[in-house]
Amino acid sequence: MTKQHKKSRSQNKAADPAYHGKLKPASIAKQLSTFKKFGSYVSPATSTAGGVMANAFVVSPSTLNDWGNLQNDWTEYRILAWKVEFIPSFEDSFPSSTAQGGLLIGVIDRTSSTTALSSTQQALEYEGAKYGSINKRLMLEAKAHGTNEMAWVNITTSSYWASVRFYSTALTASTNYGNLVVSILTEFRSAL
Repeated sequence: MTKQHKKSRSQNKAADPAYHGKLKPASIAKQLSTFKKFGSYVSPATSTAGGVMANAFVVSPSTLNDWGNLQNDWTEYRILAWKVEFIPSFEDSFPSSTAQGGLLIGVIDRTSSTTALSSTQQALEYEGAKYGSINKRLMLEAKAHGTNEMAWVNITTSSYWASVRFYSTALTASTNYGNLVVSILTEFRSAL
């Protein structure tokens, strides 16, 4: 084949669009497909009989409304990102006969521990502690990073890379101070 003929063929290739990939892309060869799911749920933020609020929980996709259906359709998941926002019942004020306020502290613990915080000092010792008045909004958020947090987990296993803890004291006993709204982005994958 002459140089002229090769040049002519390569010019025709550029002018004529065509698929040049594999018959079976890597995702098909591995028989994997993925799906990203955003969801939210609510948890009450209520003080104890002693006037303390000490919510502690892992951010879990298993509390999503359609978790049962997701378990039927997918075999693995990973939590990519989440946000927890405290929405106060008495924003910017307190009804004088209903509730008194205090300092609200929120922390992200990049473990799956759900041990409640036991003091203001303990809460403030977390490097990323956020704080404000119990009658103001407070938001915590995190995104997965690193091998452990980005690892795929069997859908029947409970595995979480972070927990959230809130602490406040000097509150009126047994009073609902608002809600914690949890928003979560989870990725699912499955063998077809």
